[in-house]
Amino acid sequence: MTTTCLTPSHLAAGSALLLAALLTGCGGSSSSSSNPVRVAQSCFWGGPYVREVPETNIAYPDTGATYWSARFELPPGASLELHGNFPQGRYMSLTSYDEDRPYSTLSDRDIEPLPGHINPFRTGHPRSEAQRSYQVTLAENANGASNTVELVRAESIVLYRVYVADPGLDRQGGQPLPAPVLTLADGRTLEGEAACTELSASREVLKIPMIPAPAYDAMRAANNPAMDPPLFRAAYSSTVNIDCSFLNKCAEHEQQPAQREVRFYAVLDNQYVYSYVDRAIKPLVVLRGKLPKTPQTRGASHFDDNGSELRYWSLCQNEYFSQRVNACLYDEQLLVGDNDEYLIVTGLEQDRPSNATDACKVNFLPWPEAGDGRGLFEGGTNNETDGFLILRNMLPAPGFTQAVQHTSTPGDEAQVMGEYLPDTAYFTVDEFEAFGCDVFDQLQRPLQ
Repeated sequence: MTTTCLTPSHLAAGSALLLAALLTGCGGSSSSSSNPVRVAQSCFWGGPYVREVPETNIAYPDTGATYWSARFELPPGASLELHGNFPQGRYMSLTSYDEDRPYSTLSDRDIEPLPGHINPFRTGHPRSEAQRSYQVTLAENANGASNTVELVRAESIVLYRVYVADPGLDRQGGQPLPAPVLTLADGRTLEGEAACTELSASREVLKIPMIPAPAYDAMRAANNPAMDPPLFRAAYSSTVNIDCSFLNKCAEHEQQPAQREVRFYAVLDNQYVYSYVDRAIKPLVVLRGKLPKTPQTRGASHFDDNGSELRYWSLCQNEYFSQRVNACLYDEQLLVGDNDEYLIVTGLEQDRPSNATDACKVNFLPWPEAGDGRGLFEGGTNNETDGFLILRNMLPAPGFTQAVQHTSTPGDEAQVMGEYLPDTAYFTVDEFEAFGCDVFDQLQRPLQ
């Protein structure tokens, strides 16, 4: 059976196509989540934001995660709570935004459960415990109150995230989306549709900030940001990114610490390094690095964060201009060799080398066929050979000083991250296949 996938030209066709895409999926990749996508039955939450639906594949999402957005306006004197159950997965959080800039994040481990209930994201707690409810307040001027997400203003955007739902569960981790309970200034309490109406809640897809197309076209024509060998830089802000990658003005940023202002509806628990790559240099990019220790949650009976260095790690291939994710690999999906080292090959499926197999412990990450995705928008043509790699580090343990979070000055990534920053090099298919299945022993760091 042939599945017709959505493109930007289809998006105006309405909910029937969107629902079909949600239920069938598009694109196909071994690196995508195996959890089924469900249409959120909520007047409060829009989404889900997933790779399978081009309309919501925005702002560089991670295929190991699912996101829902809420846009609302608190009436004067009102208070808003979310009543929910902890999902069964690796991570969950609620984050408020100032436009697309993260403002306040409440992470799973910091949420106090209701009396008689447990928080399954705390070490030693059973992950499938039935009594798993919580209540969270959304408020301006939170003043450090527990179980509270602080809002920038009464008119706000909040995102709910679930990472790596357990096998066999939907991407909500087997639990309903958190439900709004609104208490008005006169003491009346509203739930369901009544609360959504009073909050002017909107499920519209979020607007994403994009580089103006003429400016991007001019910068891309003047300078290809891909380097040989590829270079990973820590994400600080769009200004630092453009200066360093497109305008050859990085030196001025390397003289002093930079302020992080990662936007695109990011979550404060994550930090990122990124690399522009171009398969016109050679068709394959190979990465070798050390995988930080993370809690293994798929199928685990109890949550165990002891000995972990990060909560979550992933590497994604993206279309830089469109901000769509093509495919990701997250920690539990990776095949690793001795000393927790991994080898990842990224390229087009047609260029996948014969030794990029499970038997050889070589992971494969599909390259976006649309390159930078510029051709998805009016007046543009894809730079088809472009790729954009994003490596995520989430919630580092206090003693793990080699996380992305500890970088502070553009250019210090290798010094800070050490063996956890992957060595990266270009190869032809023949060059990589020449290593045979003994590639781990033959391809040492640094890559050559």
